[in-house]
Amino acid sequence: IAALLAVLTALALSTGVARTADPEKREDKTYPFISMNGKPWSAVWKWLTDETGKEVINTGGPVSSTFSFTGPEKKSYTLPDVIDLINTGLLANSPTAKFCLINGDHQFFIVAADQQIDPAIVPHIEGPDDFKNHGDTEYVKMELPLTSLNAEDMALRLGPIMGPFHDLVALPGNELYMMDNVRNLKHAVQTLKKIE
Repeated sequence: IAALLAVLTALALSTGVARTADPEKREDKTYPFISMNGKPWSAVWKWLTDETGKEVINTGGPVSSTFSFTGPEKKSYTLPDVIDLINTGLLANSPTAKFCLINGDHQFFIVAADQQIDPAIVPHIEGPDDFKNHGDTEYVKMELPLTSLNAEDMALRLGPIMGPFHDLVALPGNELYMMDNVRNLKHAVQTLKKIE
């Protein structure tokens, strides 16, 4: 029994180490994304699933256009870069057929870009230091503690400079809950620093 417990403990520890190392490998991984000219979006979703191991769930309806992108032959892209390229293509559709790719914690979600995004599918980040791990078009949510500024006042003042489907609420403890794409959140954080 003691030998069996020792073996199981060793296996559990090795599994824990492997899981800890995996996220670092995924962050550093790059993807060849040279030619997607005239690809149907279903082919793009298949490529994304094959490369990342994450499922793509479409909640926004059929994407009828095609994706056209050609990059330099030897260039590889990080996952945030790929998501920005895909989102640029999705947002280039006609005004009634714009979509957005959400990089959820366990799946990708395709959502309509002209509707409020369900916060439940948006990944949570710890704060502005995590912006570097996400593309500018990626939607994220976070809490931002304020020191010398009042959260309720700032929630009112920041709303107009954020995207049309942002979420911005003052929380107890003088924190702001913020959800938007990374580009708009960067702008909001820079504005707070200037005011402060």
